[in-house]
Amino acid sequence: MTGTTKTNDRRNWKNYIITIAIFFLLICNSAFANYNQWAEGGPEKKDGASRDYYNLGARLAWKNFMGDWIDATGMCQGLSPYSQAFIKDSDSTQKVEWDVTDLVKEWLSGKIKSQGFFLHAVAGKGSYHFWSREYKKERQYTPRLAILTDKGKQIVIEAEADTYLDSSTYQSVGGKSDVLILEGEPKIKNILIRFSLEGISAQSFKSASLVLTTFAQYGSSNILIGIFRSDPGGNFFPEDIQLGIAYNYSQDQGIINNKDVIFAADFEAKNCLKKWSLAEHNFDIVSSDETNRFVPFSGKALRLWLTRGDHWGSVIKYKFLKKTGHEPDELFFRYYLRLGNSWNQSVYGGKLPGFLGTYGKAGWGGRKPNGYDGWSSRGMFLPTIQEKRNPLFGMTPIGNYCYAADQPSKYGNEWVWSPGKLGFPVNNKWYCIEQYVKLNSPGIKNGILKAWVGGYQVFEKKDILFRHTYDLKIEEIVLSLYHGGQPVSPYDQHMYIDNVVIARKYIGPVNLNR
Repeated sequence: MTGTTKTNDRRNWKNYIITIAIFFLLICNSAFANYNQWAEGGPEKKDGASRDYYNLGARLAWKNFMGDWIDATGMCQGLSPYSQAFIKDSDSTQKVEWDVTDLVKEWLSGKIKSQGFFLHAVAGKGSYHFWSREYKKERQYTPRLAILTDKGKQIVIEAEADTYLDSSTYQSVGGKSDVLILEGEPKIKNILIRFSLEGISAQSFKSASLVLTTFAQYGSSNILIGIFRSDPGGNFFPEDIQLGIAYNYSQDQGIINNKDVIFAADFEAKNCLKKWSLAEHNFDIVSSDETNRFVPFSGKALRLWLTRGDHWGSVIKYKFLKKTGHEPDELFFRYYLRLGNSWNQSVYGGKLPGFLGTYGKAGWGGRKPNGYDGWSSRGMFLPTIQEKRNPLFGMTPIGNYCYAADQPSKYGNEWVWSPGKLGFPVNNKWYCIEQYVKLNSPGIKNGILKAWVGGYQVFEKKDILFRHTYDLKIEEIVLSLYHGGQPVSPYDQHMYIDNVVIARKYIGPVNLNR
């Protein structure tokens, strides 16, 4: 095969994967386009924007306490507003208006993504209360975006989401509250408001005004409120799909013969689990499961499940010392994951497959490691997003649950992956999950964790202190499913795993088109 042919093959394969990914996003997961949008939240106050998170339910954090914004000069957390309004503490109902023409023009041009207005006190003190979009008694008092076209036509748009950030609570305060509160120093409360601009033409747009109504003012102080653009989240990882070892093997056939591959399992052969070091609790191998809408990825798959009223799903381990005679310091681990139709995490999160170096001493179950006795970095899942107004509704946040030598509490660190590029699974779809660990030089915070979903990078952390001694290695890979903490699974829940590969180099998605 010529070099040109190889290049064309790789390009065609990349285009194929991208096409499939785009199709999946458009048809199966319409919320993806808003994966880094702040969430308004529901009445339970546990899934909306808060002082720490722009999506509390998904544990997606602001970069800055009390929210992220960009000012009119393009500066993050800058203090040059797009517009500002001075409000007097007159203990009266007042309509407040900001000229937001420049900001709306930027959104309509496609130059920047519309993620809503961020209202912050530029000067002054006091607490100012505004009617939110949930206020039903007099609709004219709720937030409005008034747009004027070049032909003199006025279009009035109601807010599609609004909330405020309160520095005094870790909870979200949006949802059914009919009040938005903005407060200056020292307590600080900021307001978020978002409008849909669908159907508004950049060519016919002339001007825009944001209109709010304050009905109560406290503190006997006037205040200057600036308008900024909200800037939650963001994907700072490579946008292109990353291909690896698996590209050279059609559907992983023969991948075990690659010099950098340590282990591979497709669960097709009889007694295939004998290749593993340990297999316990709830698992079997299936080729069909109509009740859970199972569709094979490639023939048979490993089925794992949680049982109502119990913590345990399964534990299937590959121990390196017994299998290879050597424990490595760095590894890539890839598997395909499918959450069954019965999957619905409503009360708590739990553990997914990953890396262990616990040696039966520390690094799991609240056994805080000291750098000499153990560590671990399993996958984790959080409760499935239940609030329908959340941009990530129906998705299950996943990430790393990591025990390290310098962790602050006795329980592991929770690091949620970015939801961009399929990072949060939905039920009844196959996902390519790949994780990488490189243990640190003893005593130096240079340990690395990375993760990819579908070949797109969704996580990276490069300053982890796993150990203080070279005696700690990567002891084993575990295919785990566990519910808790303390709460048990409220019902039976199923998931499936296929095409497991452990390697010294990046593996990447299965080549389905070779």
